Amino acid sequence: MAYVEPGDVVEAGLCPPVWDEAQALKMTRFVYGQLVEYFGAAAREGHALLVWQL
Repeated sequence: MAYVEPGDVVEAGLCPPVWDEAQALKMTRFVYGQLVEYFGAAAREGHALLVWQL
């Protein structure tokens, strides 16, 4: 597997270029909370999830 720089992901249009912005941590915390809720609900219902991590 080839190494990918964060800028490569942004340039490819796969991720917005927010990581250098002041609000990045706040946004990440907000999204993380939603993901915890989503994954928890799926687990309680016995559903499988596919996760693709770059």
